[in-house]
Amino acid sequence: MPYPVPQFIREKPKLMGLIDFTQVTIIVILGAFLFLTYQLLSSVLWLWIILSLFVTPLALATAFGKYKGIPIYQLIGYIFRHIWLPKQYLWKKERIFINSTLPHPTSFTKEEKPASFSEENISSRKVLDKKTLEQLANILNKR
Repeated sequence: MPYPVPQFIREKPKLMGLIDFTQVTIIVILGAFLFLTYQLLSSVLWLWIILSLFVTPLALATAFGKYKGIPIYQLIGYIFRHIWLPKQYLWKKERIFINSTLPHPTSFTKEEKPASFSEENISSRKVLDKKTLEQLANILNKR
């Protein structure tokens, strides 16, 4: 009996042991940030220690953490993309206007009125009473 062959396996190339390129990039950015803040805050060392104790775990969690099998740095990218890119909702109904091509008959002056907007055409619409509408509803419900 043949075994199923896994398909669509995506592995990122590893640079150093188990670390891939994006993880190394995050660690290098963390090191550069800590170095620059140390140079700027060398006179107030306690502030640099508090800042580094706050930033280092966040950066390491971003580099190595996973949530439901997805790396956190990818999730951060998805979050920013969701916030800033325009959304396209495919499930919303479009509003359809039946008479969208015809302008409203009162928007014309008497000289500009086309022949299709004569008073006879407007007043010749059928008006359905309640009884006729109920009969139509019963016919449609039976089908």
